[in-house]
Amino acid sequence: MSSITLGGILPSSAYRPGYIALALFAVPPFSAYLMINAPAPFGLVGFAMMIYFAFAMFLSARVEIETRDTISARQKEELTERVIQQNRTIQRATEEKTRFLAATGHDLSQPLQSQGFFMQALRDKLDRPDQIALLDQVQDSWRAQKELLQGIVDVSRIDSGAIIAKPTMVNIADLCEKLAREFLSDNNAKIELVTDFANIESVTDPVLFSRIIRNILSNAQKFVPAGGKVEFSLRHAGDHAIIEISDNGPGIHEKNLERIFDEYVQLEANGSNTPKGLGLGLAIVKRLCSLLAIRMTMDSKLGTGTRFRFTLPIRTSDRVSERPYQSPIQRFEQSPLVVVVDDDLAVLTSMTQLLSTWNCQVISAATQKDAVQLVSRTSAIPALLIIDKQLDYDQHGLDLIEMLREEINEIVPAILMSGQMGKIDIERAGTDIEFLHKPVEPDEIWAILDRVISRPPERDIPVS
Repeated sequence: MSSITLGGILPSSAYRPGYIALALFAVPPFSAYLMINAPAPFGLVGFAMMIYFAFAMFLSARVEIETRDTISARQKEELTERVIQQNRTIQRATEEKTRFLAATGHDLSQPLQSQGFFMQALRDKLDRPDQIALLDQVQDSWRAQKELLQGIVDVSRIDSGAIIAKPTMVNIADLCEKLAREFLSDNNAKIELVTDFANIESVTDPVLFSRIIRNILSNAQKFVPAGGKVEFSLRHAGDHAIIEISDNGPGIHEKNLERIFDEYVQLEANGSNTPKGLGLGLAIVKRLCSLLAIRMTMDSKLGTGTRFRFTLPIRTSDRVSERPYQSPIQRFEQSPLVVVVDDDLAVLTSMTQLLSTWNCQVISAATQKDAVQLVSRTSAIPALLIIDKQLDYDQHGLDLIEMLREEINEIVPAILMSGQMGKIDIERAGTDIEFLHKPVEPDEIWAILDRVISRPPERDIPVS
């Protein structure tokens, strides 16, 4: 019985728990009986059996634990290997998706870019109200298509890390006033805009910050009914700035407050004519706030409106006087010289026609060599360079901007346009360069050119 039971408790034996139970109720009682009742020499056998039983149980437990640990480690290793393989598969799929979206975004942005400028140039040639109304419908459809493409590309660019925040000290009040002017210039619903901006400076990325506020104001235009009101304010709260955008629109049901920040979630707009998007605007806002470390909160009740609040650190605090908003005129009196370089003929032609309708002098070229030659033949100083990021023969737009500036011998303001999703090397770009992703709105070009012309010229003073 001792041999059977002690052999059964070994780790390699079958039905080990049963043998342990049998040994526990057989060996210790028998060993105790021998130690108590057997004559002296035989009593030692019972004591030896008890010692052997204890040693076998201890060894069996240790070996059992090690066996289980070995099996568990092997299973974890196999599971880890499967997870690594799945991660590699997901990473390859993500990289392929990123490359696909980059190529698709670039290829689709080129025709959209030229269409936008052709439509804007065509507007100045129409004089009948029915023609202008028809063009408005075409332009609204074009803008909706542009926003769809831009939303898909932006979400992918943020998730892939292609968008990198470039924080700098900026005047938040100036940015808010610019965005308010944009809101009023495209205010077809006649929504009242009430503003109150304190003069606040903060360290943030002005382009990405503007994108956040622009998306919220765009939502207000979609959902606030005609004759409604939007309040846009900038104020201090200790060492932070608070940007609030509230409206008296239809509001959001409590059950939708969390899901509206998910991708492809759409709520009903204020009218049937409002173009529907993909529901990516607030998803982009949420990602950009996380990227810029801006705290965002939202309050909304069905039937009472919606309020967004953004909090970021500040530096200074002073009150500024309000300035009236005016829609920009459609022609420049100064006839500024603009250099446009793009290897896409449709984009180049459309931009040239549009700039010409704005009373601009235009030097247009499709290659780096032609651009440098044409600029070298004129004595006038260009007011703005509009350069495509990726030209033919692997020519980079930043290189061309540097070459043209060296030819002109001045730091001429420039716009670098790109339809690609990849990162833009702005560390070596120098100063006075705006980065715009295609398709670019004509109003964006107008705003930059207007700002450049209005800015007093900076000239180097020779030292004698």
